[in-house]
Amino acid sequence: MPTALAMTTFDKQSSEQFGRAYEKTFYDGDYIAMASVYTADAKLLIEDGEIIEGREAIADFWKAACARAQKVQMKRSIRDDELESSGDLGYKRNTVTLEIPTRDGKTVTHVIKSITVWKREADGVWRIVQDISNRNAPLDPGQFAYGVALGDQAKA
Repeated sequence: MPTALAMTTFDKQSSEQFGRAYEKTFYDGDYIAMASVYTADAKLLIEDGEIIEGREAIADFWKAACARAQKVQMKRSIRDDELESSGDLGYKRNTVTLEIPTRDGKTVTHVIKSITVWKREADGVWRIVQDISNRNAPLDPGQFAYGVALGDQAKA
């Protein structure tokens, strides 16, 4: 079933529209829709974590990430840096910027590089089969995955 997150063309314009829709879905906390862009057997490789396998486990990851982000009023933006495809496979290299307000009025910024491998499935929709990310810099002491600092932002 086509949604705003269903990419049927793997090109720059479609990818940018997808990115904006994905950001909105993230802010809405719609982790089910977020997970729907992954293949059933997709793998999510996040910094400081084990491989997350399968759409259901990926939905659980996004559910927790959305909740943490909403709690601390994190802002998230995605920028496409590179996009290529051949046949039914493609990849995107992105920069994801996370901006997290702190209690003292400052903002902690984390920059994450990611590569997603996409596959056009039988229904004609491109879905992520591999999602790999890495921070540009290590977390500060007391912080944990997805940039939420213990004791600094809203209590988890």
